[in-house]
Amino acid sequence: MMRGIRSPSTWVVAAGCLAIFGWGGAVAGRGLLGGSGAVIGALCGCAAGVYGVLRIVVPWQSRRLVPVVEKEVDWTKEFGDVIRAQERVRAVAASANPRRPKNR
Repeated sequence: MMRGIRSPSTWVVAAGCLAIFGWGGAVAGRGLLGGSGAVIGALCGCAAGVYGVLRIVVPWQSRRLVPVVEKEVDWTKEFGDVIRAQERVRAVAASANPRRPKNR
């Protein structure tokens, strides 16, 4: 997911979405409420654009980049580090809470 967020194409698409949604919101808000409506509409449009980018564009880019990440040499080592860190966190949490069963 982080590779999808850091990808330059994600940033380009996100900028385009924000511009289009912000412009559309400003036009709609200006038509409804005048000058202050344009500001409110632009803010609402940008919020909708951010939501769309986070829910549609970033997952799409992440799925597109999966083959690139899998071809890297050390991705299995990084994944192993994550698993070991998760096991350490679970061990610390289990030792901190004695009432909780250890095998879940």
